Amino acid sequence: MSKPDEVRIANRATYWPVAPIDLVVGAPLVVRALLGVTPLGRVVQAAVLGAYLASAARDWHDRRGIRRIDFRREFGADFHHLVPMPREDREAEVRTLTERLNDEFVPQRRPRRELAVEVDRHLTHYIASITGQRVRTSTEVRGFSLAKLAFPFALGACDALSSDIAIFKDTGPLEPHQRGAFERLAAAAPLRPELGKVLGGLGPPATKVGRGVEAGMRQVYHTRMRVTGQTGLSDYDLGFTNFLYTFEASTTARQTPPAA
Repeated sequence: MSKPDEVRIANRATYWPVAPIDLVVGAPLVVRALLGVTPLGRVVQAAVLGAYLASAARDWHDRRGIRRIDFRREFGADFHHLVPMPREDREAEVRTLTERLNDEFVPQRRPRRELAVEVDRHLTHYIASITGQRVRTSTEVRGFSLAKLAFPFALGACDALSSDIAIFKDTGPLEPHQRGAFERLAAAAPLRPELGKVLGGLGPPATKVGRGVEAGMRQVYHTRMRVTGQTGLSDYDLGFTNFLYTFEASTTARQTPPAA
């Protein structure tokens, strides 16, 4: 059977007033404190967990109707077919981007809710231009979850089952992954003072405990990406720029690379 031209992913849990994972973790503690270990308490806990899993199951079912993109066919590149971008090309692009950032950066920031809707609109339109299918999803973004208390240095949190997202810290123009290279290039770049201040303030947690926890969480996420067939965290920096470099140089891609 052909798949519909529009798919709606409910993402109901992302609209809950409290982060779904917070309810799953916090409800048993609250119920135990108020009701103790009672049949009613167990019913409340089961109801919360059931609602959480039911929402995740419905989203999983809805996503099965999404048309997948054949990246090799459309872009001439995928995880297994990438041409490494030469280092000199990377640094030349950084210099070009520095010039553009100095010329075009403005300090005004759009409200997060408004920006999320706008980004989703552009992504939906672009994906539909390739697959012919519009995928409607939630644009909700939280500013708080219990993870912020457990990991005060975290930039945000993402619930893999419910797709619930929380952003705790605004990292400004970007968040570096390759720390050493970033610091060297940022120090050498002739940036406007306000940009240099923002970029210079992006760094790892200040405490030893924070850095240790961050390193552990990064390793967990790196492992998760490897299990799903990806290279790992490097896909966010080296892998992504290699993908764009391969796409721009491809002679077989059906899509047209964006303007430089």
